[in-house]
Amino acid sequence: MKFKKDGKKITITDGITYCYPLSGEDSVEIDVCTLKKPVSVSLVPWDFAEPVTGVTTEGLYYPLKDAELNAGSTFSFSNHPTDENGRIAIYIKGGLLLVIVTIAN
Repeated sequence: MKFKKDGKKITITDGITYCYPLSGEDSVEIDVCTLKKPVSVSLVPWDFAEPVTGVTTEGLYYPLKDAELNAGSTFSFSNHPTDENGRIAIYIKGGLLLVIVTIAN
C-alpha cells in the first residue's frame, strides 16, 4: 500500500493470485479472459480507521454502486465475473482497498 500511496501502479502476483492495491480516488480494470480459468474476486478494505467510499464495480455477479466498505467485514469477498471472457472494473472514491483475484483450481 505504501508504494500505491506514493503514486506507483503495482500488481502483486504469485501466478495464481493477483493483488491490485487502490488508494484515494482510483480504479483498476482487469481482463479476466487472459487468466483462462474461473476466478474469484475479493475486495478487502485495508484501513480499520477509514472506510473505503464510493465503491462501484462492473462485470461482477454481485455488483456494487457507490458502496461503503469497512475493514473486518466479509461482505465483499468471493465474488466472480459475470462473463469469463470479458473484463471487470473496480472504482473507488476514497480509502485503501486491496482487490484480490484468485484463479480457481
